[in-house]
Amino acid sequence: MYPNISAFDKSNEKESLNNIQSNKRFSIVSIRLAVPGFKQEHLTIHENQVVVHLSSTRKTSACPYCGRRTKHVHSYYFRHIQGSESFNMSTVLLVKARRFRCKHCVRTFSESLPGIAPRYGRKTQEVLDRITSVSLKTTSRIASYLLGLQHISCSASTCLRSIDRNLPTSHATAIGIDDAAKKKGHTYMSVVVDQHSHQTIALLDCRSGKELDNYLLENQQIQFVTRDGSATYADAISRCLPGAIQISDKFHLIKKMLDMLADEFSELLRSFWGTKKTYSFPTVQECKTEIMKDFWNLGEKDIGRNFNFL
Repeated sequence: MYPNISAFDKSNEKESLNNIQSNKRFSIVSIRLAVPGFKQEHLTIHENQVVVHLSSTRKTSACPYCGRRTKHVHSYYFRHIQGSESFNMSTVLLVKARRFRCKHCVRTFSESLPGIAPRYGRKTQEVLDRITSVSLKTTSRIASYLLGLQHISCSASTCLRSIDRNLPTSHATAIGIDDAAKKKGHTYMSVVVDQHSHQTIALLDCRSGKELDNYLLENQQIQFVTRDGSATYADAISRCLPGAIQISDKFHLIKKMLDMLADEFSELLRSFWGTKKTYSFPTVQECKTEIMKDFWNLGEKDIGRNFNFL
């Protein structure tokens, strides 16, 4: 239990632990949240969940309709706000909120919770920022799983909506546009990435249409666009950004070239051997493999090691 500790140190440590346990000041541990404008009633732990009961100390609240302040309370209700984890357990802020009645415009409204959550929000601002930060760095499903390990309940759809609401504003002149799976194998959308900062700057719900055209028309500062071999993106970029330079990425460029060379190579072999041979002709995949080997060795043999492909 006490590795590499002498018998004298063991006895002294046991005595100090006994003194702490016998001291009344250490018998109760109190945790208080410092939230301006709110007071903590009490704290409970139920089924691996920390529940903090809060209530507002403000006497009045501003009416969102007419802007005047009122102190007439209409009713009470409880709001469940999800907070960041505490002691490896999920945290819920149970706020006793009030509904006020404005005597000027004779309307009822719920008080805001500044410092805890935005209006109509069910998560604290700290949790919302963490969801956005994790979702920007990985896929929505993985982000949902990683946030679950942090005791933050968040679905993959919520991660996507968080990115869409909190994407950083960018005036990038070089972008990359590609497909992104919203529901893999069924629904796809478009993702736009800043080529300099490598950050996602836009998520479009479609691969073509008015939303893609409107985004390109609103960002006329774009000079370079990296895309795949899709004709949909090529037409949209040519139509909305006629002065931009389109760059086809290396993967699709080599793949398309291999597909064409493999078919030509197979036809060449069949025409060269007019009579039927006892062995079978190479398959298309075998042709691609052999062409790929010669293709990558071409730079070292003939052109040099500094030969780069687009």
